[in-house]
Amino acid sequence: MKAVVRRAFGQGISMKRMEALTDGWFNAAYRVALSDGKECVVKVSPPDGARTLRYERNLMKAEAEALKAIRALGDVPVPRLYHEEFAREVLDCDLIVMEKLEGVTYNRLKERLPPERIAEADSAIGRCNRRINEIRGEWFGYIALPEHGHAKWKDAFRMMVRWLFEDGREAGVELPYDTVWRLVEDRLPLLDAVTEPRLVYWDLWDGNVMVREDGTLTGLFDAERALWGDPLMEYHFSSFSQSEAFWEAYGLDPRAPENAERRKLYDLHLALVLRIECAYRGFEGGHLEWAARNLAERIAAMRD
Repeated sequence: MKAVVRRAFGQGISMKRMEALTDGWFNAAYRVALSDGKECVVKVSPPDGARTLRYERNLMKAEAEALKAIRALGDVPVPRLYHEEFAREVLDCDLIVMEKLEGVTYNRLKERLPPERIAEADSAIGRCNRRINEIRGEWFGYIALPEHGHAKWKDAFRMMVRWLFEDGREAGVELPYDTVWRLVEDRLPLLDAVTEPRLVYWDLWDGNVMVREDGTLTGLFDAERALWGDPLMEYHFSSFSQSEAFWEAYGLDPRAPENAERRKLYDLHLALVLRIECAYRGFEGGHLEWAARNLAERIAAMRD
């Protein structure tokens, strides 16, 4: 890690200490104290032999590209990117070095905040998410996998579901694949309404938001799963979030007739990810049961 710090900041800056950050579920992250008194975060990809889902390729590149695009807006707080390393000349993995954001994760603080502060924080997140979704792309699909990009959102989404099915079958995950596929195919024409690729953060849940103790937003992080797609796919429009403060600040209600059926597709996709990744992460017990139950609920919602 000392060599990484030298490449990122030059010979005049050295590493004083390093601490593993344990909240992440995929990439490894470390908080590094520097000799100039500042801190940074170093994120590294899993080793090449690790079992990952198909869409999880090149996630470090995806995060770097997303951070640069969002920082260019000038008014959305995401970490400054100090260094990116994909040639693997220092470590045998992809890595990025970025600014350490101030504060604590919103999910850890939220239950202690009064309702008015939660509404203010959710509104701030909604405004930021809206700005992020204003960034336009040239194709639909995962940001770091342009070779799998599509001219139509419908075709990109079909590919995303197919990849999950292939991952699930390879891992021996027993699911009603044929039934789910028919449900997806029946609703794919709804996606013809999406004609312009927009930058979708996708994983902007409360655990990827930093706030001060009073709930003031300080930044968004973990943009590694960003894609070019439909803004309605964002987390706060999902079945997991019912924040009207977010919806009002953003300016979109996922319950509206023109959005609700399309959103069911995205809820089903997310449920498939959460269930199938259990086999790749080794999740068992209560989490596995929750993921299976959530998927069953989303299938039932599609049938209704």
